[in-house]
Formats: sequence, structure tokens, C-alpha cells
Amino acid sequence: MMLWLLAGLAMAEDDELYMGDMGITATLPEGWSVPRWSDWDLDAVDDRSTVSVNVSYTMWQVEVDEDAARVWSGQAADRLREQGHDKVEMVSTEIAEVDGQPVAFIELSYRYNGQQQAVLYQRSFAVSGRTVHVSAMAVTRNRSRASDALEIWEEHLEIGKPAEDLATLSDFGAEVGFETQLPPGWRNPLKTEVGETRRLASELLKHEIVPEECFVAVHPYPDGETALMLTCGAYPLYVGKIDEHSFTGQDEGIRAHFFGDAGIGPATQVSTGADQRMAFLYTLPDIQDRVVEMGVSPYDQGQVLTWAATRPKGGGDGDLAQVDAAVRGSMSAMRFSGPEGALHPIGLGLWVDYLVTYRKTDPIVFGPALVFLALLAFAGIKLRGKKTSYEDI
Repeated sequence: MMLWLLAGLAMAEDDELYMGDMGITATLPEGWSVPRWSDWDLDAVDDRSTVSVNVSYTMWQVEVDEDAARVWSGQAADRLREQGHDKVEMVSTEIAEVDGQPVAFIELSYRYNGQQQAVLYQRSFAVSGRTVHVSAMAVTRNRSRASDALEIWEEHLEIGKPAEDLATLSDFGAEVGFETQLPPGWRNPLKTEVGETRRLASELLKHEIVPEECFVAVHPYPDGETALMLTCGAYPLYVGKIDEHSFTGQDEGIRAHFFGDAGIGPATQVSTGADQRMAFLYTLPDIQDRVVEMGVSPYDQGQVLTWAATRPKGGGDGDLAQVDAAVRGSMSAMRFSGPEGALHPIGLGLWVDYLVTYRKTDPIVFGPALVFLALLAFAGIKLRGKKTSYEDI
């Protein structure tokens, strides 16, 4: 810890403070000191100890709009309460363009340590894969100093990785043998978000993202959380014909294969592919306070598996419905690029199993059998009715 503090003091003397998680370098303004900073945040105070400044971020690059600004305002209010302040109220939020980039301007009022009236000004803006929040706090009589402090510090922040265009991140190619169209709000992760995406996929879905087999999508929220959807192909499970006769039985076999005796409920039937073939959708037990769903879609290389995890439940009651609709929409929009529509293969053994298990009382099965038995019976009658002649002796 002492080495870390000494390194920090050395950097402060050089007047450059690099926050690696944001890719931002702060140049120390004249008349300011920085008692603490790290890769992910910075605290500063002016020499008169009248204004304090904080630079931090929330994960994921999201659209800067009024809805997001209200979320960031609520998070700033929570931080003030955690620091021991009270009477916290939102005064205003506004979206304005600064240097061609949308910025959220937020103002809160509060009572400093429960005694003096105070103000917080905050500007929130996107960089690549993150949303940066620069806030200045002071008692009300120094509010102009706090406003000036935001201007000063913004001028002393060098953005290493500017915000990226998110509009081109919703398409998937067919390199893995299938493709889909993502619902609104979902997109590919940026390169600066891949590390967090991989971590979530490993912790929540117990699965690695293999580029040759999988594609992944995120639905980021302003609070720094995200919903996650991972789709991977070529799972080697071949179950034979799936239709209205076999769906329930196949569901039981698939549940036993993937979940054993974990008590997962029956699948919901979902249509997938251009031919709208039958697929299976399961709701799994919560993982880290997130609801997880899993889809199983048959195609020529076995099964395509689709997992989706909501953000933590505290993020919003409507999140499960949105994620469920997204999974269904993604599975429904899936298109397979294999020959002959990439139909799930059915060998002779699986056909026989299907017929004797699910269609044994169906005319399609017992009809030909009856005809065959009738022919045998007719032949027997003809043989019994034939008279013996002297030539036969």
C-alpha cells in the first residue's frame, strides 16, 4: 500500500494522472491537489478546500439522453447519502451538445453533513465502452466555484478513447453457420467492453466465447449493468424428428441431458429458422440475482444453444420481460446457412424410434403393418384351401 501511495505522489508531482480503465489522462490544474486516484477514479480538492471534484465512470457506453441522466442523477444522490449528507434533491437534468458530443448536465442540492446547504454539479458523457462522470461539490455560497471547477477539470482531461458509433453493432454474419437479427437495444460489445463481456459469460453462463462457434450481444443500461445474450452452435446432440407428437418427449430427454435432476421446468415451444422449426426455451435457476434463460434450436450440426441473463433483479421489474422477448425474437429471426436449409439430420434408427415411440397408434405406422398382416393371412387361407391332387403324391 505504501508503495502505491508513493507512486501516486510521484505521478502527482509530474502533474499527469492516468486513469487506465477510462483511458483518460488528467493534467493537474493550477491551484488543485489530488489526495487519491486510481485506474478507475480520481478525487481532487482546490487549495482553498472549498470545492471537491470527483472523476469516475460507469461500465458500458450508452446513449446520453434524459432517461439516462435521471439514472445518473439517482446514483449521484445515493453517493451523497452514503457520505453522510441528507436532504438530497434533484434540481435539474439537461442534455446539451459539447464539441459535437451529447453531455448530461445534472444539478443536485443537499445538506452537507446534515448542516449546511450544498450543491453538486455533474457532467456525464460517453467514451469508448464507458460513461464518464465529472462532479464538483461545494456549499451553496461557493456554487460558482463548483461550476467553474467543472469547466477547469474538463479542459484538463485528455480522452484517449473517444465514444464510438454504436449504430453499426447490431448485425451478425454467418461465419458460424447461422445468423440472427438483434432486437432493439441489443448490440455487439465494443473492443473496450470485451473483457467485461467475457467475465460475465464465464461467471453467469459458465461458457467461454469461442469466435468460431459463438456470437455475443449485450444490452447495456445507464446504471452500469447489462443484460447478456450468448449464442453458440455445433453442440453435438442429435434427437431425431421434432414435431407436435414428439415435442414433449424430446423436451424430457433434452432436460435430462443438460440439467440432470436439477428440477428445471418443461420447455416453452419457440419457432426458429426460416421454416419456423420447433425449438425449446428453458428458464433456469437465478444466478447472482439474475434470471437466466436457455434456448435449444435444432439444425444440421446438432443444436444451437442460446443463453440470456438479465441484469440484477434490482435493476428493474420489466427487465425479465424484455430479455425474454429478446431471446424469443433472436431465436425466431435465426437463419441457418447449411445445405437444404440445415435441417436436423434424422437417421434410420431415429426414424424408427420416432415411429414406435410417438406414432405407434397412428395410421401412418399401423396402416402398412395391417396391410402386411392381411396379406399374410390371405396367403395362409389360400394355402389351407388348396386341395391335394394325385400329381402331388
